Amino acid sequence: CDNNNIVGSYSTIPGGLSNTVTGDYSTIVGGLSNSVVGSKAWIFSSDSSIIDSRATSSVVVGGKTNTIDDGGATYPSLYAAILGGESNTVTNGDYATILCGYQNTAGHRFSAVLGGRANTASGEYSLAAGRRAKATAQGAFALADSTDEDFTIATTNMFGSRFSGGYALTGGNVGIGTTTPYARLSVVGEVVGAYFTATTTATSTFAGGLQANALNVTSATASSTFANGLNL
Repeated sequence: CDNNNIVGSYSTIPGGLSNTVTGDYSTIVGGLSNSVVGSKAWIFSSDSSIIDSRATSSVVVGGKTNTIDDGGATYPSLYAAILGGESNTVTNGDYATILCGYQNTAGHRFSAVLGGRANTASGEYSLAAGRRAKATAQGAFALADSTDEDFTIATTNMFGSRFSGGYALTGGNVGIGTTTPYARLSVVGEVVGAYFTATTTATSTFAGGLQANALNVTSATASSTFANGLNL
């Protein structure tokens, strides 16, 4: 309990070294060189972490050099949380959360970073995870692999992911533009691609017909049905 300093009313510091509580009704439990300026805020067993003055009812649990920053912003990071990790920051982020990791930022209301390194969720209701994933628009979700490059989703209510090793989806059907897919891939709307390759001898049916610049048939056993004709 050496060199701890309590300034706020009804605040406590049960243990630790060189911790300071300025806010009222706030607590630092153990750790080293932490500072709580906000009221009704808590830091548990952390080192060199800070909760700013207007970040009321926020919490830092464990980790090192984590900051919940009011920044003088519109949203002063009320009810925000950082759960472990190092050098993570919540700013302008009422109800924002960072779950561990390193150098992550949650920078708007209801934003979240689910661990990883150098991720940013700066859009309202945004989410980021992985490495250098940036969700900068409202409702944007960005997931990134270990590649050391920024991956940014800057379109409102858009999901994006970067996984250079590929994607594996198992166990059910996938729908694009529908919540009730009836096949392994069900698409409602136009599909545009550079080319299409069929790898089995199963029958293909094109209910709306087919329009193409060229058609190359190489299988002697596969069959296709064009209900509305064929336009080449």
